[in-house]
Amino acid sequence: MQIRSLFTGLLILLASLSGLGQITEDSLRREENPTLDLLSDLDKKKAPKEKKELKQPKNVFFGIKSRKGFTKSPAADRVTMELFYYLPDYKDPNPYVPHVAWYNMRKKELQLTGQIDKETHRLLHGPYQRLVNGKLVEEGYYYMGTKHGRWATYDANFMLLEKLRFHMGWPKESQITYYDVNRTKVKEVIPVHYGIKHGDYYQFYEGGQMAVKGQYDNGKPVGKWMEYYQFRRRYKKETQYPADPFDKTTEPFTLREWDDKGTLTFDKEKEDKKAALSKF
Repeated sequence: MQIRSLFTGLLILLASLSGLGQITEDSLRREENPTLDLLSDLDKKKAPKEKKELKQPKNVFFGIKSRKGFTKSPAADRVTMELFYYLPDYKDPNPYVPHVAWYNMRKKELQLTGQIDKETHRLLHGPYQRLVNGKLVEEGYYYMGTKHGRWATYDANFMLLEKLRFHMGWPKESQITYYDVNRTKVKEVIPVHYGIKHGDYYQFYEGGQMAVKGQYDNGKPVGKWMEYYQFRRRYKKETQYPADPFDKTTEPFTLREWDDKGTLTFDKEKEDKKAALSKF
């Protein structure tokens, strides 16, 4: 009976010592890693709500703040509206891009050419839409006055007529070469749309002056191509290419030539008249 009582007491003592050991290990583990208590408390609470995503600032395009504007041109049976955004302050445009869009704040109209006044003219920057009698006929984006991204035109039934892509004023696929490694001085721009040469061609002197200007259509040079002297933009040579890119019989020919002082030295029309008179 005494032996049995001693055995029972021994079991109770061992159980107590085992419990103390567990508490000691658990305490040490929490001392070594105090975040366990914090994580345990967080598990008991609901997960915090995620922060809402920051909204894009209003009227900011390509990281630049713009203002909203519009023009309206009513006619007898045709009302044209243009919706656009423009820069609040004057900025110099890319000097190489020939087609730059401005908003004349004084006249409340858009213009692509003509004299620019720093006090009244602002570059278009942001989305653009043109509507005729309330129907969308053209839309695209401007970047610092130049066409950028996708541009599309539609008929009166909103059927797509043409879709082109631009990159800062040039056709997106254009083959552009430069005089310098930093690509700041443009040498030549060959327009390419969907893998085919199509659009306005430009060649520049190193100083930025226009050297050659022409046009491609379906991969072929068409119409009149002009060459210029470097200074004072004097004409140098005018070449006539076929008007139809599929015309394989007409050869290009020189229409006129000038010397560097601006004097006309050759005129094909006059030469042809002389040749015709000499036959009589």
